[in-house]
Amino acid sequence: LLLYKGLTQEKKWWLFAAGVCLGANVLTRFSNLPQAALILAVWAYGFIESRESTEKGAFQRTVNRTLWCLGGYLTGIGTFLGYIHIRYGINEYIEGIIRLFSMTEVAEGYKPQGMVTFVIEQYLKELPWVVELVKYILVGMAIWFVIECIKKYVKPVREQMLICKGLDAIGILSSMVLIRYVVERLYYGGFCELNFYEYKSILGPAVLFMILTMVIVVVQVIRKETSREEKLIGIMIMLLLLINSIGSSNGVFSSFNNLCLAAPYTFWHCYQFIRNVKNNYAWPAKAVIIGFFYVLLWQSWLFGQYFFFTESTGAYDLTTTVENNEVLEGIKMHPYKSEWLTSLSKYVNENDFGPLDQEYMVTDPIDEFW
Repeated sequence: LLLYKGLTQEKKWWLFAAGVCLGANVLTRFSNLPQAALILAVWAYGFIESRESTEKGAFQRTVNRTLWCLGGYLTGIGTFLGYIHIRYGINEYIEGIIRLFSMTEVAEGYKPQGMVTFVIEQYLKELPWVVELVKYILVGMAIWFVIECIKKYVKPVREQMLICKGLDAIGILSSMVLIRYVVERLYYGGFCELNFYEYKSILGPAVLFMILTMVIVVVQVIRKETSREEKLIGIMIMLLLLINSIGSSNGVFSSFNNLCLAAPYTFWHCYQFIRNVKNNYAWPAKAVIIGFFYVLLWQSWLFGQYFFFTESTGAYDLTTTVENNEVLEGIKMHPYKSEWLTSLSKYVNENDFGPLDQEYMVTDPIDEFW
């Protein structure tokens, strides 16, 4: 918000404040360091200005804005590093970073290359579905092309006009059928997982939604009718979706936190497209968007209702229970987990830990899968 206001309203101190916040964010989590790539939004806005305005000095303004952001960034990092140095000694922080990077020797997912590769793989995994949905749009447009060709040979008299309206109705009906087909295909074709005890049930729809967001951003940036401010918003959202996954071993899941910004932007532009574009050739694209949104919203609601965290491997083979623990009575779990919880409960019971077990474990039975 500070960066957006600083750029669009030429508020230098707001750019400085944006840099301070971004610098301080690195001290919150060191892997937030790639978020410094948001400086690309400053350069992109300067490029847009230079292309759309006859005023000179766009390059110099971009340099000045960059320096204000950089000054704030260094101030944010420097202030907190100074506090760490006074309180603990800077060597402790440096050694912590060294230990963090040493993890890459045993955990491939924490290497920078591994993080980027993992994110790219998750996007590429959903790419065949993007291609398939585009095929549906092209087929729908071909149907409308045939309809328009037939209408050209119909003379504009009253009887023939009824035929034209009937042909339009057939085209619209085909688009309505396409909505249902898209929903069925996404569910029965393996796109949506129906096991809501695992992240996979929401991974595909969310990644496809982010791809749609990026496509909309590119279209809006290219369009001459789009204002500078709206182009900047789109670019910033796109950067957040792309860079937030870098610095985490969780792949695109980190970018899901930015859907609170991306979702209103994407839904609004899709609504404007469905409402305002009157060309018949747009009907298939509208149908595919509506069908996908139905799947996305329904899948999101079910995920919110039934998902709970188990392990990174997900919940599967929930067939056994723990018999010697009243707290865990009736809770189904994986046989391996049941085995070691039974052993732990046996040790606690045999050694009479007293009130310790009450403080450590949940006191009320949980009537859920664990």
